[in-house]
Amino acid sequence: MKRFLVLFILPIFGYISAQPMEIPQNLAQLINVPFFVNSTVQNSMNYQFDKKIKVEATGADGKKYDLFIYINTSNGNVGSFSGKPGSLGSGEINPDNEKFRFTIQQPIGIINTFYNTKIKKELVHRYTTLNSEIHPMEMGQLHTTIEKTGVEKRVLPQDFSAGEFADPGRNLRTFLCGAINHNQLSISKFIGFATIGYVKTNHGILMVVENTSADGHFKAVSWQNGNYVFNTEGFESSEAEFYEDARTSINNKIEKVTQKESNSESCRDLEEELKRVKLENLNKSKAGLDQSMSGNLYDNPSAIAGLAQMGDLKPAVMESIIDNELQICELEHDENMTDSKQRKLNCLLNKRPELNRVYMQMEAVEEEFEGQPAKIHQEKMKLLQDFSQLESCR
Repeated sequence: MKRFLVLFILPIFGYISAQPMEIPQNLAQLINVPFFVNSTVQNSMNYQFDKKIKVEATGADGKKYDLFIYINTSNGNVGSFSGKPGSLGSGEINPDNEKFRFTIQQPIGIINTFYNTKIKKELVHRYTTLNSEIHPMEMGQLHTTIEKTGVEKRVLPQDFSAGEFADPGRNLRTFLCGAINHNQLSISKFIGFATIGYVKTNHGILMVVENTSADGHFKAVSWQNGNYVFNTEGFESSEAEFYEDARTSINNKIEKVTQKESNSESCRDLEEELKRVKLENLNKSKAGLDQSMSGNLYDNPSAIAGLAQMGDLKPAVMESIIDNELQICELEHDENMTDSKQRKLNCLLNKRPELNRVYMQMEAVEEEFEGQPAKIHQEKMKLLQDFSQLESCR
């Protein structure tokens, strides 16, 4: 199920004077958000939240699901989990649930997902970071204002008055609770998930209770104060196992390539060149693996570059080029040429320019997007289809 993290980051717009709006006491309590004034920092294994929101959601694909959002209005931490409509009960944070999966995002960019899995029929607690699990993230467009449409309705069990605001440029319509007697709003900060949460505006703090955009429709159906605690004790990092398995796999491949002996007299130079390139690429992947662990893949350039190096596709193309030449060489020196071998040789000769073309395109991508490892990797992935569709010569 796709998750949406839409952050509204809009510029301050000129103040439009209006008469202050009287806000009910229970609403005033809900929109007290210290994070927007003087935020605190998480210094504990226990995550605490003081707001709990239930959301009925419909994704861009039309699928419906329930979403629970937990917010710490002091430090800006946001927790969330989702499921089929009616499957989550009252949305308790229950680590003993076999299907438990709780994602926590912090304002500094760290995102952790805590979940349960079974190993030999035993329930095991694990957590991942963005180093092995990347969530789709979407940033709201800048330099935009939202304008009041004049539509109002009652929302949530508290029967609050909500006003509809729109951003015609992005086909976005949202209902806000709070001081909504202003025709335009500029939003400078947001905490929440899937467009539901709190916004700091030039006219005070408001609750985003409903939102419709290209990403889908999200409607808060309950919003309450409370003291909700999630203790991460007992949850072990899945990254340690992930990286250890990856490192072991690379080491095994290095050992296998190193021990392989040459069995060709006529094409020994190509055999040795293929061996050298394979070892070089494996060692680069190993170095990239270590570098990718140097920080969070959300905003750490070094970690992003390491991941891109570990999954670089260009070295694989070069290996294919040399292997193709090696097979051509061996067939050209084969004294027992048959019709099937000749067909294979012709195929390899036809494949040669196609392999070189893909390799040169990847080099061009590196030059065009120099200094942007994530973009380079993305563009090379687009070329992967061309590479994977090259004929297999047998």
